[in-house]
Amino acid sequence: MEEAAILGLALIIILGISAQIISWHFKLPSILLLLIFGFLAGPVFNYINPDQLLGDLLFPIISISVAIILFEGGLSLKFSEIPGLRALIFNLITIGVLATWIIVTLASYYILSLSLDISILLGAVLTVTGPTVIIPLLRHIKPKAPLGAVLKWEGILVDPVGAILAVLVFESIYHGSLDSSTSFVITGLLYTLIISFSIGTIGAYVLSKIIKNYYVPDYLQNPFSLALVILVHVTSNHLQPESGLMSVTIMGVILANIGGFTVKHILEFKENLRVLLISCLFIILSARMDIDEILNLDPINAGIFLLIVIFIARPFSVFLSSVGSELKFSERTFLSFVAPRGIVAAAVASLFSLKLAPIYPEATLIGSYVFMIIIGTVIFYGFLSTPIARLLNLSQKEANGILILGASKLGIEMAKEISKLNKKVLLVDTNARNVYLAMKNGLDSVHGNILDAFEEKKIDLQGIGKLLALTPNHEANSIASLHFSDEFERSNVFQLAPGEGVSSATDSSLKHLRGRLLFNKNANYYHLDDLLHAGAKIRTIDIYDSDAFKKLQTKYSDKFIPLFFVTPENDLEVICTETTSIPEANWKIIALLLDPSV
Repeated sequence: MEEAAILGLALIIILGISAQIISWHFKLPSILLLLIFGFLAGPVFNYINPDQLLGDLLFPIISISVAIILFEGGLSLKFSEIPGLRALIFNLITIGVLATWIIVTLASYYILSLSLDISILLGAVLTVTGPTVIIPLLRHIKPKAPLGAVLKWEGILVDPVGAILAVLVFESIYHGSLDSSTSFVITGLLYTLIISFSIGTIGAYVLSKIIKNYYVPDYLQNPFSLALVILVHVTSNHLQPESGLMSVTIMGVILANIGGFTVKHILEFKENLRVLLISCLFIILSARMDIDEILNLDPINAGIFLLIVIFIARPFSVFLSSVGSELKFSERTFLSFVAPRGIVAAAVASLFSLKLAPIYPEATLIGSYVFMIIIGTVIFYGFLSTPIARLLNLSQKEANGILILGASKLGIEMAKEISKLNKKVLLVDTNARNVYLAMKNGLDSVHGNILDAFEEKKIDLQGIGKLLALTPNHEANSIASLHFSDEFERSNVFQLAPGEGVSSATDSSLKHLRGRLLFNKNANYYHLDDLLHAGAKIRTIDIYDSDAFKKLQTKYSDKFIPLFFVTPENDLEVICTETTSIPEANWKIIALLLDPSV
């Protein structure tokens, strides 16, 4: 029994992370693969039975996991992301939730023929979307600003709002009749808001004070913050059921927006934990599905119900909530096609089904319909949201552009050659004259410190996926590389090798303190600059056969420095000291070449 439990837990983690890796490699929505993997491991092959594996701990584990995910989500919600859109987001989590609730309730009552009480409860459950499904989907879609921020804010805030609404409706049904429970719902909602804001604010204040005053050492700050989040969640839930999700979300939002407090190290830890939790939760979710219950649903009525949720409830709530906003019609249309349901809906539906079944036998259908909606919306939005965004011209361009730190002659000449490939190139430099010369050459340039410019939103990273740090200052290159490794991933952050006197920095033990070294270990700024001033040119060279590259190396020796490979598909590969690729026929090379014969 113990060995089976260990194998089950291990399989959940392995399948979850495998699905994430495969989806990243093939550019597929991760939530689709997570559902498929869990479905195969659970009801199809019966390798995982979450209810048997976790028992009474199943729902507490889900509750705490969702609380951690919402707290991490709150940490990423900065008011500076949504200038002029706060009213829209507020409307989406109030007016939008109410509109969705009413439409889904009517559809449940008239299409599914459920009783009015159960229809109202099902409508409340299906108001939630949540970050467990929205964030992985946004990573795949990559919508233009501010749509990504709006969906992120809505997804994170609507989870606790919808969960609280569903719990209040459930309590009303469980302890009486909804006909006489309006005052109970209103009182419960107000009490929940008071508890959530109070506990969440206290939690944010305590954590900020403790970290600001160094009461906890650095190595314990992440574990302490995690423990405090769980304490806030549990305490809030003890005072008012399901208010904990709102409390931890408020706690995260406050910490993200108070001055003089940085959450970067906490956010990094929670982001890694979030990926693991979402992966495991979706495997557990799909492994719990009962095939027979879903197959026993009336396919016609269930299909109509799903279509109403997707094509009527969501668009109506979005367009109603966005009245008076600055959003264009195309942007509202896109928002209307991103509303998958996830973990919170599944968790509360399963719990309500169990508790209400003795009173309302049809309550067992709540879980079946919610799982059907989860599967349907995840598949629909997972496959169609990206094409819709592209059709409406609202998805970001593929991130194949280059951000260059240093607009010296080297940076300018390199940028000019890359631009010929129709790649986006942006130069940043603290030297005003360098920036002026770059602009004179028709290149996009920003004057200022690259880190300050990024924080002040002067740098638009849309369509950019790589950093090349090309200044003569090794420390500045390393700092910029470390900073932008969060934005582009470490594999896409490059810097020049250090000059003489700091060659020890090329030691492999210090790789974590810098980016990947460009071109070759001898290609430092001064060597490249000397070649340029000696008459070397950066040019694109066609490779007609596999031996052409070797012939160039032999002919020009150290006066030929390959910088980039360009494939026949126009993909740009940055050459670094770790590069093992050899250009093939029909490839191109962008290289720095000093040819005395020219």
